[in-house]
Amino acid sequence: MDELIKETAGIASDRVIELRERVERKLAQGKAALANCENDLRERGRPANGCALACWRDAGCCRIVIALGVGLLLGLALRRRR
Repeated sequence: MDELIKETAGIASDRVIELRERVERKLAQGKAALANCENDLRERGRPANGCALACWRDAGCCRIVIALGVGLLLGLALRRRR
């Protein structure tokens, strides 16, 4: 859309100038609305992220992953000894 505005910058018709200004305003409004929506989604997502991390820690999944990692390392070490 920005390229279209730049391409039509040389056209001096009153109607084209008016349309270009309207498009520029709508584009700026759209970008602002998108930024607001993104900020709103990030704000609403933070508590969910914290909850997910708390569930991960509380459920002992970290211990399971650590145990799997240790088992993998021991298995690789014992396999190389043969």
